[in-house]
Amino acid sequence: MKHVITPVGTSLFTNGSKTNRNIQNSYERIEDKQHSEWDNNSTYIERLRSISNEFISENTISATAELQSTAIIKDKIEDRIIVYLLASDTISSRLAAEILRDRINDPNSVLGENVTAHFEPENDVIGNLQVNNTVNFSREGMPNLFQRINDIKDWKAGGGQNLAINITGGYGATLPYLTIFAQLEDVPLYYNFEDQDELITIPQVPLAIDSNLMDRHAGVLAQIADRIDDSLRWRAFKSQNKSAVRELDAFIWEDNDLGAELSPMGNIFWNDYLKSHFIVKLPSFMNRAANDEVIRELYERLNRALCPSYLTPDSCYQRLRELGHNDDLNHTGQVRGQDIFIFKSTDQDQVRLMYSFVVNGRTITQITIFDRRGHIETEQYIIWKNEFENLPEMNFETYTFDI
Repeated sequence: MKHVITPVGTSLFTNGSKTNRNIQNSYERIEDKQHSEWDNNSTYIERLRSISNEFISENTISATAELQSTAIIKDKIEDRIIVYLLASDTISSRLAAEILRDRINDPNSVLGENVTAHFEPENDVIGNLQVNNTVNFSREGMPNLFQRINDIKDWKAGGGQNLAINITGGYGATLPYLTIFAQLEDVPLYYNFEDQDELITIPQVPLAIDSNLMDRHAGVLAQIADRIDDSLRWRAFKSQNKSAVRELDAFIWEDNDLGAELSPMGNIFWNDYLKSHFIVKLPSFMNRAANDEVIRELYERLNRALCPSYLTPDSCYQRLRELGHNDDLNHTGQVRGQDIFIFKSTDQDQVRLMYSFVVNGRTITQITIFDRRGHIETEQYIIWKNEFENLPEMNFETYTFDI
């Protein structure tokens, strides 16, 4: 079975507008409207839905770029296909996706029973994926798009080997990023020129970023990935890390008023880097060399306990709570009211670490350490844990471990 991610454009309505004045008039009513205005435009939406379905019935596969390209992909793959339709943050893209989903899933679909479509507006309308605001597109839209693609890859397709991306529809502005993502993930890209039956498969080429660059500046990248959302802090950070910021220029989005974060390109390569590394945030008062070994032990124990079945945030925390207070990963129970736990090391000093962690997809990507203690009596835990019920302000050093 192949899982084909298909960004949805508006070719259904633009094609229909060429020959049908009713489609043109209705489409013009919603063409430039954001998805947030959906409920206020129900009359126009339902009118356009009805006449667009008539247009598809008359023109079948040639009615839209998404239908035509899916039909050609089906013939090429010769296997069952699930089409994941992803809409931009607009009324027209969501409406097109809903119409396509219903037509593909119709028992009498021209694509046949081996092709099904999936579209849930609450998950598959990609927030801020729109071109009216380039800042929101870069800061929110592209990260949201890749988060959804990764969710489908990890939780639906079972990995990139079962995934493909159909880039025939959707925003042209996303194509460079989708291409790089697909190359890194070894995912095939399909494209179909309108009015032609030929399918272009974009070939895989060796693509990798300089690993030394990533290793050298991983701590800087990790901090920028968390967003430096204050212009004064960003100027100070940039001054302290001049060389790194200069070398990482293509990976950084910055604004004189808003601060800085990873660019869409930076997000792609950073997430790829985290497949083989995890981030550690350590309080600046703690010595890294004295803690590396026990932190690696913590990571390996967490990985064994949680992978691959529990790697969503809620299920991870619930899993640790279910281990009970005597388990080393949840020693004496979590810090009350917070997803912070105590790890008891198996080394001879029985070091305790107070920690939290972050998961992304099926990977533990970050461990944050709040404090470290040597062997202490059980009653002392109560005092120690109470100190952290309201976390104090801390300064952290950030670095990465290879997995």
